[in-house]
Amino acid sequence: MHLYLKRHSYGNAETHNLWSALEECSDKKVADLMSTWTKQTGFPIVTVSSEQVGNDRRLHLAQMRFFSNGSEGDDTLWQIPLSMSTSASPNKAVHSYLMKDRTAEVTIKNVAPGDWVKLNVGTVGYYRVEYSPEMLAQFAPAIREKSLAPLDRLGLLDDLFARVRLCYISLSVTPTEIHHYLHSN
Repeated sequence: MHLYLKRHSYGNAETHNLWSALEECSDKKVADLMSTWTKQTGFPIVTVSSEQVGNDRRLHLAQMRFFSNGSEGDDTLWQIPLSMSTSASPNKAVHSYLMKDRTAEVTIKNVAPGDWVKLNVGTVGYYRVEYSPEMLAQFAPAIREKSLAPLDRLGLLDDLFARVRLCYISLSVTPTEIHHYLHSN
């Protein structure tokens, strides 16, 4: 930011000037990443399922455009900086990945079979996450014990509520079924 402000103080600047200064200082392709966020509307939802591979967890990821009115996604793509935490390290990102394609596979080392993996650590990323039912169930003990950070618990709830509001998740289950679901894992 210092470089950008120094170059353009008392003058006019455009968005590409900021991206150029940030690229120069970070040696990262900031303009490529940011153009997917500033030149198209909306934001993505990342669906994730997982499989255990020995001591590691393989995540299967897919992105599509999220519409709050329930419309189907289109072929819009983002470059999404994903951060991931696990039961063993609930408050820090143990893995980061820049998702550029429609689908991706990511392997996180040393994740026990019953442990959870959460995307969007601290709920700071501008994307929704849709977990497979199996992955979602793995969060139940961490939610009950409050070992998952408050912002991460809120992020899970907010993503679920967005899908409930669009009728992607049924609310026809009874409190007994919810209790059984949360306590069976």
